[in-house]
Amino acid sequence: MAIQNDKKGTLGQTIQLTVASTTDQTQKVRVEVPAGTSVMDAVRKAGLADGQVDVFDSMGQVITRNQADTMGNQTVYVGPKRVAGGNGNWELEDISLDDLANQGTKPITFASVLNEEVRAEIVPENGETLRQCGQRSGLAPRDGSGWAVYDDMGFEVSDQIAKDSGARTVWIGPKAIDAGGNLALTREQIQRLRVDYPSIQILRHTSNGNTSVQMFMIRIPDAKNRISEANYRCVVDLRNMVTHVLNSLIQRHPHVYSASTLPGTSMSTLTVCQGSVTNVWRNISDPLEKVGSYLNHIYSVVNS
Repeated sequence: MAIQNDKKGTLGQTIQLTVASTTDQTQKVRVEVPAGTSVMDAVRKAGLADGQVDVFDSMGQVITRNQADTMGNQTVYVGPKRVAGGNGNWELEDISLDDLANQGTKPITFASVLNEEVRAEIVPENGETLRQCGQRSGLAPRDGSGWAVYDDMGFEVSDQIAKDSGARTVWIGPKAIDAGGNLALTREQIQRLRVDYPSIQILRHTSNGNTSVQMFMIRIPDAKNRISEANYRCVVDLRNMVTHVLNSLIQRHPHVYSASTLPGTSMSTLTVCQGSVTNVWRNISDPLEKVGSYLNHIYSVVNS
């Protein structure tokens, strides 16, 4: 929300209003004006008086000609101007009360699964799906690659109606069927991987039945004494090739600093800044070898 304050040396009482647009729910401006200012002048100050408009209170009543003094610390709504007849009776026409109600709709936070520090808040419109909101967030891939919206349990929720979803934070990431990092090793492959990395533990709730594994835990020795424990406790998410660190740092780490949440939980973690994964497994086609190369890379990164 933008805030504007321009007292211009005025002595005495000032009035604070929040001015919102009925046609664009992302526009909401807080203004402070001198007592005696008209509501319309307050709207002009907010920069939302574009063309012929009227101003409405929360009940949908026209208050364009009212004084701002009567609306202190309230929200007023700007919409298309409508005049019924020429007798000075102003009516609310062609403006849905649902649109006015949308002003109170809580925004949904969209975060990138590849970098959870990259976030955008979107206020959903009536009938809009989470995918449509995601498109407006600017976080969706622009190269034409497949993507989807996921909840905090890792389930795809792209087609859910945003307002009905009850979601407060969702994640945008590669579509599972075509994501380059969607390896989902079998349990047999994980057993083979344990030969080189014996600390691996499968996270059962992220496995697909008894056939594939999407997330697992691994312990990596701390060679730089950056944590209070002997090993980094890490969760590797194969769906997006991201490594979450569960430990708390006791000193600054050059490659572990991005705050995140472990998918499927409310646990705060840090993700490893790992660089380009594509370069790590260049010319490698076998999924098991890809994961082995990735883990070797993570071992080096956290101890560099």
